[in-house]
Amino acid sequence: MGEKNKLKKLRNRLIAVYTVLGILLLSAGAASIISAAKRSLDKQAESFTSSLTAQLKKSVDNYIVRIEKSSAAVFENEEDISYCPAENGEKSIEDIKKEEQLTNKLISFSLMENYCDFGIIYRNGGSAGRISDGTTDLFGSDIFETFCSYLDDGSDSKWIAENNSRFSRLYYIKKLNAGALLLTSVYTTELDTVFQKFGPDSDTVAYLTDKNGNILYSSDNAPEKTGEALPKDISGLIQDRENIVFSDRSLTGAATVCEPDWTVVTCVRSKGLFSGNSDLATLMITVFSAAAAVLISAGFIASGKFASETEKGKASYENEEIDTVTGLLNGMSLEEEISDRIETCLMGSTYAFILIKIKDFEDIKLRLGCNYANDALRKMGDMISASFGAKDIVGINENSEFTVFADFSDFDLFKAHNSLKARCNSLCSSFKSFCAGGSQEHKLYAAMGVCVYPDSGKTFDELYENASAALELSLRADKDSCIFYEAMSKRQ
Repeated sequence: MGEKNKLKKLRNRLIAVYTVLGILLLSAGAASIISAAKRSLDKQAESFTSSLTAQLKKSVDNYIVRIEKSSAAVFENEEDISYCPAENGEKSIEDIKKEEQLTNKLISFSLMENYCDFGIIYRNGGSAGRISDGTTDLFGSDIFETFCSYLDDGSDSKWIAENNSRFSRLYYIKKLNAGALLLTSVYTTELDTVFQKFGPDSDTVAYLTDKNGNILYSSDNAPEKTGEALPKDISGLIQDRENIVFSDRSLTGAATVCEPDWTVVTCVRSKGLFSGNSDLATLMITVFSAAAAVLISAGFIASGKFASETEKGKASYENEEIDTVTGLLNGMSLEEEISDRIETCLMGSTYAFILIKIKDFEDIKLRLGCNYANDALRKMGDMISASFGAKDIVGINENSEFTVFADFSDFDLFKAHNSLKARCNSLCSSFKSFCAGGSQEHKLYAAMGVCVYPDSGKTFDELYENASAALELSLRADKDSCIFYEAMSKRQ
């Protein structure tokens, strides 16, 4: 009987040993198959991203060349290139006629692209053509000297993608003579016409960066937006290297340098358990060995599942203060920011409270879809942000109304009110170029309602109520329109 029991124990031990060996062999075989499949998928991903990057580089280069050629075509006349007004500001009748001629010529050429700026700036502070208020605000009174400083390396032209950490526009400058610079600019959103759409469910993302790794443009499905830094796991792989294909863990991509010393980056992030280039055979052995242990300890499964759910909960956290479509302040945080500014501003301050909305927005959203409507909101948000200073508050509320609280304070109240009205009218005029769609085929119209703090209200609620009244009237007007509450109340 004792011998029989020993045989049973030996048999049971052998069964356990062979079971474990079977699990290990299955793990090794599965790892080998999966590893081969993963290498094949990586090769396909490398080929795809390399081809896509080359295609996008060509598109960016063509766009840059097109802008530069458009700018060069303006100055086929040597007399236009050499013209420079006197630095003391005095102008003869010939100078006035010349500048008027140049302005008309530049404005006609500016219609070839959706330019923010297309004009000439002079050393004496004057200008010809189209120079936007947003650019004037960004660079200030020393705009000529600031742009000239970018040409200190001896070049006669240059692309500039950043100023004071703002990346909303791409500037191209060209030296005409010692006292004149050609200045053109486009919104970074114009690169929508250069980069293809990937869709929210695509694993492929694309970026255009400057030489410092700052993002000038990112595809719609990329979590990082214009002005942010390239993700560290990507920048670490392409640092100080040009025209490369890279692969690391769950990331495969390609990068190539394009004009003008910018970099196009595309990458594919793998999903699933076996993403990455680690030793999959070792991984599979570990997984199946752990599975054998799990069969003995059900509690291990429960704790592992609980930990997984906890990590998912952490990853779902979202920032509640920023609107996910436009990247601007949302309704609640916007109201708090404006209320705080009202409480802390100096006595005698003058602010504009502006509400801006795309006309027939709900119909547009219903007819053309949410993606189209979101693209329109993003583009309008960029145009509005570029028209105001960094200290002004810009956001969007739950009614898809852009809200601006901009400072126009001046010791001369008459001058402050005139500046406020001029800026608002200028912004309204800029919406003439507000188009949407893949080929910019749809002209969209904007309505603006404006009231003045503290003349028309001393709290957020009062200002919003009065600006809303002006906005309602503006929405019923034709085309792009701007209504001032103060003027409206006087008529009543």
